[in-house]
Amino acid sequence: MSEKMTIKDFIDLGLLQEVNRYFFHPRGLALCASFETGIPDPGKLIVLDFLDEPGGVIFDTVDPEKVKRVQALLSDRKEERKKLYGFSRQPLVGEKDG
Repeated sequence: MSEKMTIKDFIDLGLLQEVNRYFFHPRGLALCASFETGIPDPGKLIVLDFLDEPGGVIFDTVDPEKVKRVQALLSDRKEERKKLYGFSRQPLVGEKDG
């Protein structure tokens, strides 16, 4: 059964940093969190558009602990997914496991 993850947990685990670093920032986009005060789990995710920036977006610093946590999340399920589905990352039709 799936459960909802709070945006704070998404950030604390390092997922926001890593999806930005690997996907959004190189393309001139930034996934950001916005919080309202006084509301339980008040976060919203927003995509900022820097598409006109030729170099994309970069962080001032990257938290190496968050990198380690995300790498562990990725590697923890890799073999199980290969056993269950024959791939770790879902390929396009006709593509081999990437």
